[in-house]
Amino acid sequence: MAHRIAIMQPYFVPYLGYFRLFQQVDQFVMYDCVQFPRRGYVHRNQVPDSQGNPRWLSMPLNKCDQKTPISDLQWRAGDQPSFALQIKQLTTQWDIEWTEERRQWLDCLTDVSGSVVDYLERTLAFVCCSLNVARPVVRSSTLALPADLKGQDRILAICARMGATD
Repeated sequence: MAHRIAIMQPYFVPYLGYFRLFQQVDQFVMYDCVQFPRRGYVHRNQVPDSQGNPRWLSMPLNKCDQKTPISDLQWRAGDQPSFALQIKQLTTQWDIEWTEERRQWLDCLTDVSGSVVDYLERTLAFVCCSLNVARPVVRSSTLALPADLKGQDRILAICARMGATD
């Protein structure tokens, strides 16, 4: 029997294709043991304002060394409440019907407890569950892979550790 896995960096409010990937696999590996891409979507995304114009929404992170892995990202001290407030202010401008599920999504987005990766995993799990594509998630940082593995060797090691056939 095939065991399909996907390996992707965590994203703050991922794009639709991310969830399509979930639908096609048995297990998901959150690739958090790699360098944090500062200009990527791990910690930020564009969301529409009240006029439908894209607006950057960025998670408040501590400044960190260029080689910091995603798993070691930390919230900037004291800024989580203002980030949650930004999300609430932005979403109250949207002209949508606030169903129970949308309220739960807002509650999930504004729950900034735990680590940065905890937050990313929790919000991802909520959306996947809502879309009925929930899959088991494993953080690559928990797999105890040798630090000297890079690139495709790291990916192949993750596949072997997870028993992936596809």
